[in-house]
Amino acid sequence: MYRLTFGAFLLLISLLFACSSPEKETKRWNELQAKQKTAIATYPQWKPVLTSDLTTATKMWSSAQKLSDSKAQVKAMKAANDYLNAIPSKLEEIEYKIESNTRQKRELNNLRVGGLQNDQRNRALTSIDSTNQQVKSAIQTTPKATHEEALLFLGTQTQRLIKVSSSNRSFIKRFKKKRRRKTTKTKRSKPVKKSSSKRQKKK
Repeated sequence: MYRLTFGAFLLLISLLFACSSPEKETKRWNELQAKQKTAIATYPQWKPVLTSDLTTATKMWSSAQKLSDSKAQVKAMKAANDYLNAIPSKLEEIEYKIESNTRQKRELNNLRVGGLQNDQRNRALTSIDSTNQQVKSAIQTTPKATHEEALLFLGTQTQRLIKVSSSNRSFIKRFKKKRRRKTTKTKRSKPVKKSSSKRQKKK
């Protein structure tokens, strides 16, 4: 896949924008065009909207080059880059969230639970599998949508992944909290053995 981890991606972007300039925006423009091609190769069904985005972003970029004011130019160049990167970055975020939920499955499986908690854990595992699969299927369909509609659709899929992750995270925290309380209570209630010396009776 073409992605960085989402955290590393955000860090890269924040560092990139720390001190923007025409040179940096130009470098980013070239990188994002390559990223766009990779996104199309990974998600060929998204080619129509991604190709349309490239056309629009190219017009925005060309208009930016005609500006004489340096600050206005950098701002316009950044706007073109952001537009071009909008959908690929959302697809990238979804991939990261799916992987994150899969890692959460391993954490759930490592919990030592029983009874009703085991039933809750099984429901959580099922929820992760079904949500991940539904989102994967959703983004594999051909999106007959505009740029804005596509972003709204991808945002909805991202929220589905976040929702199941947050719900399961709450269960994990509650379980671990109860586990700690139970362990602490057991330690406190454990009788302390005192050593006693035998007294010798005087005859």
